[in-house]
Amino acid sequence: MLNVISGGDCVSEVKPSEFPHLIDTLRYFVATRRFGVVDRLGFAQSADAVREAIYEAIRTVRAAKYAAEKVKLRVKDKEFEVTCLELEKVEDGSCTDLEGVLVEGKPELKGARVCCIRDVMLPSEEELEKLFEILREDPEKGVSLAKEIAALAFSFPKKKDVKSGQ
Repeated sequence: MLNVISGGDCVSEVKPSEFPHLIDTLRYFVATRRFGVVDRLGFAQSADAVREAIYEAIRTVRAAKYAAEKVKLRVKDKEFEVTCLELEKVEDGSCTDLEGVLVEGKPELKGARVCCIRDVMLPSEEELEKLFEILREDPEKGVSLAKEIAALAFSFPKKKDVKSGQ
């Protein structure tokens, strides 16, 4: 937890958990085993490096959202519609997100065991403004906070509800 002085008088407590959608966005990179952008955030040495890594993360996930696919999966004898940012066949149980049998979706994968990297909620403008304000007011604390956010992206999230992705 970091203390950040805002407006010169008021001290507010800021926790990495106050950036849930940024953490979720970064988890996309962990789930797809493309750790570079999360590593850049985790090893950032300046406020500019933090902003650049966040920009790259959001831009990449937004592009993946444009190509996302709604599919129907069977997971433990129940069928769910879910939006997948990425969908690939798996045979060895190495899925890092939602694994199931494809019922509807890509014809070439129909009936196959697949791994669905579920859609994520991008951070809100308010969430980003809060972090950017901290980076402006106290760059050292902002960089430290960004490193904690990156570390949380590697942690196991709370169990998601298959229907909502939350």
